[in-house]
Amino acid sequence: GIIYFALFFADFIAPYTKDFSDRTMAYVPPSKVFVIDENGKLSKPYTYNYRRDFDGENLKIVYSLDRSQKHYLKFFAQGEPYKFLGLIPMKRHFVTTDSDGRLFFLGADINGRDVFSRILFGGRISMTIGFLALFVLFPIGLLYGGISGYFGGKVDAVMVVYRRGSLHVPHILPFIEAGYPVWIDKPVCESIEDIELLRKAVEKNNTLITGGSTLKYNYEILTLKDKVESGRIGNVSGGCINFPGDLESEYGGIFFYGSHLIEMMLSVFGYDVKSVTAKTIAPKNSMVIASYEDKMVTLAFNNLCSSYYVTVYGDKKVCSQEVDISFIYKLGFAKFVEMLKTNKMPLSFDDLVKPVYILNAIQKSLDEDREVQISEVM
Repeated sequence: GIIYFALFFADFIAPYTKDFSDRTMAYVPPSKVFVIDENGKLSKPYTYNYRRDFDGENLKIVYSLDRSQKHYLKFFAQGEPYKFLGLIPMKRHFVTTDSDGRLFFLGADINGRDVFSRILFGGRISMTIGFLALFVLFPIGLLYGGISGYFGGKVDAVMVVYRRGSLHVPHILPFIEAGYPVWIDKPVCESIEDIELLRKAVEKNNTLITGGSTLKYNYEILTLKDKVESGRIGNVSGGCINFPGDLESEYGGIFFYGSHLIEMMLSVFGYDVKSVTAKTIAPKNSMVIASYEDKMVTLAFNNLCSSYYVTVYGDKKVCSQEVDISFIYKLGFAKFVEMLKTNKMPLSFDDLVKPVYILNAIQKSLDEDREVQISEVM
């Protein structure tokens, strides 16, 4: 409340207008306000101007207090003219000093403008934008919601999207139990316990469910998947993929972005991963070897790369494809709509939650510094 009040009355509270500038005071330090004079007696608040000198030895401008003249602070006095809210001409300020004095509570910028005054004016603009956005969007949302409620009828389906995967299952269960088709963002969940809760609810209520990373529907991923399954590149002996991943992410560590990389791997190389071995150099630079029965895939969880690649090693051909993430949300949403129209899930429940098992195995491998079988966490 106090901040909004100060910003609303910025013209009055600020010692100077937003256009005031004294270039002889560039980068001047904050003004010092004194209430005890040189004789140790109580005094009206006053300040000194700064004297600007050049330090030839260190080749820089230095400021020191010019104690030759006191400049007393004046409250509710006339100062720089301004228009309150851009409309009402006024000269009165909450605090100022005489015309020869300078009062810079937070110092001055490169152009000699009072930083304190400019913070007030800049803050008012920022707050105004927020209010304008509210006034514009609220009526639109009210109209849109009202029309949807009047013509839309019952709810058709539900999407749950949290950055933290551990919040998904508690919030989606009521809708699954009510029989609504659902889409759950990646990761579908984080714990094995949540997988079982989700499984029981889906099986009991015969609910349609899909979700996870939409990268598995990316054009390049589907192209590589087709090349692997069709045998056009021969017998696949392994591959490698890089994508961001942060072990210290506030949204669940490796579970947050790790799902993307895992689901790309499963889509291209298959869902029958046997074990994982994880090593890390830094929280945003980790490596995982995913072992299959007949191949190994290297997963680089690396936030330092500006582009993302999937490489597949076949005995006929090696295919490497850059992954374009521009349209992944549109492609994922299209799969959700397709599920609603056809009444068929894009993935089985086991395939949908397989990334969660693998991510748990990766976390266990990191914690215990060893190879972890996927069966250990299932």
